[in-house]
Amino acid sequence: MMNDVDPSVDNFPPGKVTDLAVSSLDNAVNLWFTSPGDDLDSMDPVAGYTIKYSSTAGNLTGSSFNNEEFNSLITVDDLLASDLTPVSGGTVKEIKIDRSLFTAEKKYAFALVAADEAGNMSPVSNAAQLLIS
Repeated sequence: MMNDVDPSVDNFPPGKVTDLAVSSLDNAVNLWFTSPGDDLDSMDPVAGYTIKYSSTAGNLTGSSFNNEEFNSLITVDDLLASDLTPVSGGTVKEIKIDRSLFTAEKKYAFALVAADEAGNMSPVSNAAQLLIS
């Protein structure tokens, strides 16, 4: 019996982020999480993060994460004194989102996925919620 697995093909996605958290600052919304590794929980950095927000956490789960009708993508232009550059697996990544994107007295949910260079995507992270005051 032959093994048809090609070791040069990356079949392992980044691990799921399970500790996404959010807080409010004077001029920003602060998100932080422990970055997964390129392959599951390795120490190698992922290729990138896709971070989205919505009015409800249910919009950000599973296949709903990619629904552009209900979810908004966070881009580099939305950030203050931070970036979306990946960090090593196991390292805490913190980003600050310009508060002007959000409406006061409204609740928002945030979630993310990580991708590796082969295009493998992590499962959608836990949802972190915040009432913008």
